[in-house]
Amino acid sequence: MGVEGTGAGDSWLDGERFHREALPVHTGDPSVAHLLKRGADMAHVAYRPSHPNPGEQGVRAGQGTSRCVWVCSEQGAQAEGISESCLDGIIDTRLDPGASIGWHLHDRTEEIYYLIGGSLTVTVQDRSGRVHLLELLPGDSHRVGTGMRHGCLAGADGARFLCVMSAAHAGTAPTGGDA
Repeated sequence: MGVEGTGAGDSWLDGERFHREALPVHTGDPSVAHLLKRGADMAHVAYRPSHPNPGEQGVRAGQGTSRCVWVCSEQGAQAEGISESCLDGIIDTRLDPGASIGWHLHDRTEEIYYLIGGSLTVTVQDRSGRVHLLELLPGDSHRVGTGMRHGCLAGADGARFLCVMSAAHAGTAPTGGDA
């Protein structure tokens, strides 16, 4: 598997470089990007690991490889300016078997994971400090809100999930027992 490229085939951009250089999320025709994007024109990014956390050890530090197709982004310098809502991004994520996303805080966004394949063990700390261990199977979802922390570990067959990110609204009240 290649490390560099624009996304088509087996070439994956390095995650650190993708963000450091603010490489484009979409390389296709910008005049129709608000209506249609071809998969080959979406950024294909490999994180090794995803959300590394050097302050933690083992799974919580992040390990292995996460391959992400950036469907859309409204984040910082890579914002596409095509969303008319609070949508912050959508990522089609594949975690290798035994790979983990490091333990991290959501301070300005919430995420919803929708598991498509494999299995995923998610650890989440809600706003009250309670820690929950969640086992996700295909068709299950997980939400982490602002002020919450989470990380996850892919099962023996890896995991594939959609990650939908939303920007927090000022003054939004906490919901779902995570106050």
